[in-house]
Amino acid sequence: MQGLLAGSIAVALGITAQTLRSSETEFLVSIFRPLAALAPVPALWMVVQLPPLKLFAHPIWQSAETALEHPIAGTISVDPGASIIAFGQYLCVIAVVAVDRPRGGAADLGPRQFVCRPM
Repeated sequence: MQGLLAGSIAVALGITAQTLRSSETEFLVSIFRPLAALAPVPALWMVVQLPPLKLFAHPIWQSAETALEHPIAGTISVDPGASIIAFGQYLCVIAVVAVDRPRGGAADLGPRQFVCRPM
């Protein structure tokens, strides 16, 4: 289901990119430029939690290694699968914001425009 949602958002983002006028593009660039500096921070943190970093591994991995009597490559995250899903969902939210901005008079509402407003 999440893959279908991500695919739909990707198609909508592509259609939006193809149909924007140059004035709308300039407006979007002026809106997204300040956000673009902050948006990668949560995504980067989600990615940093995924690789096996023995030094920063969550203590639960040591307990699991002892209980299983088998070496385990621990990660910062207790649930790496959930971290991957959260990363994908975060990217979907960023894409939805990018698709939603040009829809419905973004230039008229300015910074007061809501991301998820009724159609």
